[in-house]
Amino acid sequence: MRKNPYYRGPRSDHFDGLRFFNTPVERENGLADVLRWRFEERYRAPWPARIDRPPPDRPPERVAGASLRLSYIGHASFLLQCFGLNILVDPVWSERASPDAFPGPKRQ
Repeated sequence: MRKNPYYRGPRSDHFDGLRFFNTPVERENGLADVLRWRFEERYRAPWPARIDRPPPDRPPERVAGASLRLSYIGHASFLLQCFGLNILVDPVWSERASPDAFPGPKRQ
């Protein structure tokens, strides 16, 4: 068997010298067990009436000097503040902000 050009580690229960793989797992539960778990009342946890959340982060308008601050905005967006600058980082790697190539606003 030829060697893996990217990995030079020892063989293990998940590596045969060439490839990584997941070991097969024997399933103990079948479809009936999944349906019973999903629909029987005794398996359901009660829905909480309220969930306490911490207050959202409120970044300052500007950060002075060589200070650095990174605030999470949501999804993949961050606000980077340094040297008095505010930089919004929201990566979109396509021409349009859309799941397809033709609809949605075109990037400027």
